[in-house]
Amino acid sequence: MSNLMIAVVTILFSGFYLRQTFTTAGPGSQDKFIDSMFWPQLLLCLMLLLGFVLLLKAVREIKQEKGYVGGETEASGDESSETALFKHRFWLVFIIILLYVPAIQILGFVIATPIVILLTAGIMGMVKWRNRIVTAVIASACLIMIFPIALNVPMPRGAGLFRGLSLFFY
Repeated sequence: MSNLMIAVVTILFSGFYLRQTFTTAGPGSQDKFIDSMFWPQLLLCLMLLLGFVLLLKAVREIKQEKGYVGGETEASGDESSETALFKHRFWLVFIIILLYVPAIQILGFVIATPIVILLTAGIMGMVKWRNRIVTAVIASACLIMIFPIALNVPMPRGAGLFRGLSLFFY
């Protein structure tokens, strides 16, 4: 039921603001295809699409629950330990993110980001080191391609040797 409410709120929110972006013309919006309104419109369209996907899943889940004829399912005794594990993981990831902020200034985006992704993937349950490393490298490469190269967003380069290393990448 909560997914249904989240889906409805997401659809209403994104639909309203998507309409607002189409009625609001940005400066020089007739000159270019990608202007100041393109990214908000793209994100709101994706948000609207994902809202509808969540709505369909929620409706399907509700239909399956109503079709279920039987007693209540047995609650496993491991629920409290799973909840504690998720809280533990949350705090570990939160600490990693807090440490990422100063580390990105010293190590730079190119070095700090793969390390953070590697550590976070391990906390989230990715067991094989090879998969973690491949995920960290591919995700970092994609982030480097998107932000500093495609969007020209300046990312921290780091200090000393790390600055020279980041100049090699972008």
